[in-house]
Amino acid sequence: MKFFFSLILISVGVNLNAQIFDFTTEWFHSESFFVETEVEKRNIKSIHISKSEKLDGQVFKDENALISYHFLTNGKVQKVEKYLHHFNRIDTSNFIFYYSKSNILYKKVEQEGPFEFSYFYVYEDDLLSKELKANTQAERLDTSYQRYYIYKNSENEQLITHLNSVHKPFKIEKVKRDLFNQLISHKTDFVRNSNFLYTEYDYQLQQLNTKKVESYIGTQMNSEKWEYHYKNGFVDLINQYSEEVLTFKFAFLYSSTLLPKTIIERDVEKKSVSIYKLTYEYF
Repeated sequence: MKFFFSLILISVGVNLNAQIFDFTTEWFHSESFFVETEVEKRNIKSIHISKSEKLDGQVFKDENALISYHFLTNGKVQKVEKYLHHFNRIDTSNFIFYYSKSNILYKKVEQEGPFEFSYFYVYEDDLLSKELKANTQAERLDTSYQRYYIYKNSENEQLITHLNSVHKPFKIEKVKRDLFNQLISHKTDFVRNSNFLYTEYDYQLQQLNTKKVESYIGTQMNSEKWEYHYKNGFVDLINQYSEEVLTFKFAFLYSSTLLPKTIIERDVEKKSVSIYKLTYEYF
């Protein structure tokens, strides 16, 4: 996802002072990255995000709609609309979510142009045990993939084994949490090769202080680091480093109701500025 926040797609943290952002999820993913309890408490119906950008020495381009989130009254995301702007057209992708009476996600529909796929989820003991992706527009049910999940839990640690349609493992996740249930490390190993992704989190007074990521994909070893700065308990500034070199800065502005209204992105290398504006609708 290059159009926004590619640097912190897996940015992780904690819910700080009732902050609406959930830093434990991917930013501007097809699923919500907001704290459900805060969305519910604030009676938020929709959040719309737009973007404008410019290079140093130039004027800002027109502001364009980027993504919209629509919520149920319980704070769960119901629909996500993504907009991709071309020279003479706008492409829209839709993601629609369906929940059981006990508020468990059992189906997701992905619509993009003429294509439509459905994802079905099966649970055992409140843990995802099976996932199926299917082309529901085909004359006969066309299953794109099936995934199975096996869990092994120990004190403050969980192992998640991902299996393919023939029940062969292809990926293993190791998740560790501290006594406050804060994520302190997350490692993903790929079974068929030596590729891995390892993320480590450091907290100060239960606030995410730094995040460090090491990855080995193919023959390339990469390292990144994020530093989180706070003002009155809310994220005020994020610095991102790649191989110890500062590459991005993000500044956050909040409304009088302590909802984020503007995020300013500084691309140090490209010498550009992007501004993301958030607007809200309420029930």
